[in-house]
Amino acid sequence: MRLGEVFSKLMAGEIAPVEYYDNVVITSSGEQKIIAFHNTIIRNKGSRITGILFSGEDITERKHAEDALRIERDNLKNIFETMEDGVYNVNQHYDVQYVNSVLKKDFGAYEGRKCYEYFHDLTEVCPWCKNPDVFAGKTVQWEWYSSKNQRTYDLVDTPLKNPDGSISKLEIFRDITERKQAEEQLKASLKEKEVLLLEIHHRVKNNLQVVSSLLNLQARAAKDETTSAVLLESRDRINTMALIHTDLYESGNLSEINMKGFVEGLIRQLFMGYRVRDTKITPVVHVADCTLPISIAVPFGLVVNELLTNAFKHAFVNRAEGKIEVSLSASEKGAVCLIVSDDGVGLPEGFDFNTTKTLGLHLVKILVEDQLLGKLEVVSDKGATFKVEFQIEDNGAS
Repeated sequence: MRLGEVFSKLMAGEIAPVEYYDNVVITSSGEQKIIAFHNTIIRNKGSRITGILFSGEDITERKHAEDALRIERDNLKNIFETMEDGVYNVNQHYDVQYVNSVLKKDFGAYEGRKCYEYFHDLTEVCPWCKNPDVFAGKTVQWEWYSSKNQRTYDLVDTPLKNPDGSISKLEIFRDITERKQAEEQLKASLKEKEVLLLEIHHRVKNNLQVVSSLLNLQARAAKDETTSAVLLESRDRINTMALIHTDLYESGNLSEINMKGFVEGLIRQLFMGYRVRDTKITPVVHVADCTLPISIAVPFGLVVNELLTNAFKHAFVNRAEGKIEVSLSASEKGAVCLIVSDDGVGLPEGFDFNTTKTLGLHLVKILVEDQLLGKLEVVSDKGATFKVEFQIEDNGAS
């Protein structure tokens, strides 16, 4: 209907007057425009229509923007409705404005309800409410357990700017109940295995101590010193391994050993075994407060045992006193360096690790090269110095 026809029908009273309406008009150039008309009917004293005052406003761009926004919101709503995660929107007055089907299924209808009532059955704002942070512009991630449906959710709250400039909160619910249950089961299983491993280390330690006691008894019963010495050296090796299991059991750490405490304990243990000698031996210990993996600790401990035993047995023959020095360092990159030295009589002339007939030093060579995958150096100058170097990361000991 053209504007002239509308005016004529209004004047004739054939159509009801409307104060405001939108209408599409065609300009002289053929372009479509959306015009918002504002009409005021003018009547005389007898209520007869004598004229009409109307004005028009071009709202084409605004209507197109509103249509685009409506399409965008519809698309966003469709996305929310197809998501597996729950989504809801709340304003600054705690009024729930939107809930997708995932949350409706668990929490019901939301219209006219506050968020603290809808989700928590509370009559006032939750003490843990994150809305103030979100409305201040922050994105907040947190975890929440719902007593309503016994589910655990990972929540992400983010500010959402509305067309009118106001801020609301958009919250996404991801159900992590199964994941949390799996984590708890894994923790329980891990705890059970830790207890079992502790018990194993405890029993291994006890069994090694039994073997050590038997070797000690046999050494005492031996008819010659050579046999007794061999048995006592075997006892010391057993005690070294038992000491590792003792440290593991007492520390509760099943994967690594504190080397400072272990080396100091091993030195005390060996000193007690060799305290019958007349020589006064002074230990000097410089051990870094570092740890070694259990796979390395056993062969490493045996290396320390053999080097110390060798010093006790051979370094101070016919000497009234002597000094044994042990140093251990480890770099941040996993490079470990052990040095065991003494100020004793030194090694025999022409000493060679490859041809030595000394069982202890032969064991040291095998342990360092085959188990620790390291290198071994020896210097005999004013005593004997043994240097062992290996890398933790590249180590294949098992």
